[in-house]
Parts: sequence; C-alpha cells; structure tokens
Amino acid sequence: MVTTLGLNAIADHLGDKNTPINFAWIGYGSDATAAALGQEALIAPVGARIAATVETTSILKPNDTVKFLSEVTPATLGTCVEIGVFTAETGGTMLLRKLMVPPMTYKAKDTLYFIVTVTIRNKAVGTDDGNW
Repeated sequence: MVTTLGLNAIADHLGDKNTPINFAWIGYGSDATAAALGQEALIAPVGARIAATVETTSILKPNDTVKFLSEVTPATLGTCVEIGVFTAETGGTMLLRKLMVPPMTYKAKDTLYFIVTVTIRNKAVGTDDGNW
C-alpha cells in the first residue's frame, strides 16, 4: 500500500518542486501488521536497508511502471514478512509497505532478491479501464 507520506512525495515530485525525491532503498522486516496509509516505517525492520537499482518500464502506458531491485545476504535465520521502499538508508520517507504472502523464510547466507514493482494508473472505484 502506498502510504500517505509516499503519496505526498509523489505529488511533490510531479509538482516539480526544487528538491528531487529519490526512492532508492528497500527495507524488509518481520511484522505482519496490516499495511495502512499512515505508516511511516516498517514495524519490525531486519538489518539495514539495501540500495536499490531503479528502472522505469512500460506496462499499461509508456513509462508507467517503476521497478526497485535489490539483493541481500542475511547473516542469520529469519522470516521476511514486510517490505518497504524508502528515500534514505535511515529515516527518510517510506513510499510503500507491503506484506509478503506467504512470508518468506530464509537461512543464514541465503541470497534474498527483492523486486518491487509500482505501476501508476488511474482506477476509479468499481472500474478497471487502465486509463490515466
């Protein structure tokens, strides 16, 4: 779910304000609390956030989709339940928080690959026409 702060950051970016906003960090955590608009951080982050490669692509319309890609090798056993995209390695603005269903259990020294895809589109309540 894109958070309130994430929506504000998107609006700021689209409004071409003086400071560009770069969502380029992925964090993951172990809490299953439902995603909500007002959340500003992961509930139970695990380890440090990971720098992401950011790509723009086209799904429904030209350049309507952004992919955030990263990988990490955790030092300990754990379960990834929540994932978020952020503007900074620490602090910053959280664009979105998503629960992994089902959760992903990993062992020490496994390599975790994260791909978060965000497609921007206009979807009126009760429709799915893909128009902007």
